Amino acid sequence: NIYSEWEPGTQLKLDNDSLAHSCLSLELGFVPYQLGHCTVQGEVVWVLGGSDHRIHIFSEDKLRHTYTELEGGMVEFQEELPSVPLFTDILTTNGVRATAVACECGHLKLTLVDETKNELLRTWSLAFDGPLTSVILMRPGSPEAGLPRILEGRAKLPVRQPARYNLKFHS
Repeated sequence: NIYSEWEPGTQLKLDNDSLAHSCLSLELGFVPYQLGHCTVQGEVVWVLGGSDHRIHIFSEDKLRHTYTELEGGMVEFQEELPSVPLFTDILTTNGVRATAVACECGHLKLTLVDETKNELLRTWSLAFDGPLTSVILMRPGSPEAGLPRILEGRAKLPVRQPARYNLKFHS
């Protein structure tokens, strides 16, 4: 994958010279897995799962025109995970950040963080029998996952609904 800056209002050029000019290279001490991003206190950061059982946070250093890893940037990612994080989803609503991390060993970690204080409010951990390849936090107002309406009543082959877990956590 190639990630590059692009100025709105300019024509996007995909030739090798312009790509090489606008791309940055980072040396990593781990094999990268899922790359995502989120906004933390008004700043967009890159969220990268690694083979070292950690989630790494990178922030742009605009003066040096590079990216640096933030140490302790997001409190929910400071501890090592039991295996490789395969998928991470982050949802921020009303100053509370919900984070879900799915691991190769079947470990699922859910956290709630007070975003203004960067303080951990609550953590849950669950263990499943095999690798968790995806986890999605449902956005407020989003329809439930299931068979798309356009396919209802039209599918010629039996369609299996995705597994749904209604997880309730108690103190």
